[in-house]
Amino acid sequence: MPAQVVAVHVSGVHEFSKQAVERIMLDEGLGVRGDAHYGVTVQHRSRVAQDRVSPTCARCT
Repeated sequence: MPAQVVAVHVSGVHEFSKQAVERIMLDEGLGVRGDAHYGVTVQHRSRVAQDRVSPTCARCT
């Protein structure tokens, strides 16, 4: 079965919930444009405490 995107969500701040949006802009090596986790290095609060220099998202390259 082919993969299918059924929903995308974005939030510009670190919070539990994100807003559903019709479309996103995905930048290679950075993530979802406008999201709090966007950037070259990891932005997830739990991971920043352990390693703040790791690449943000290997899936986006």
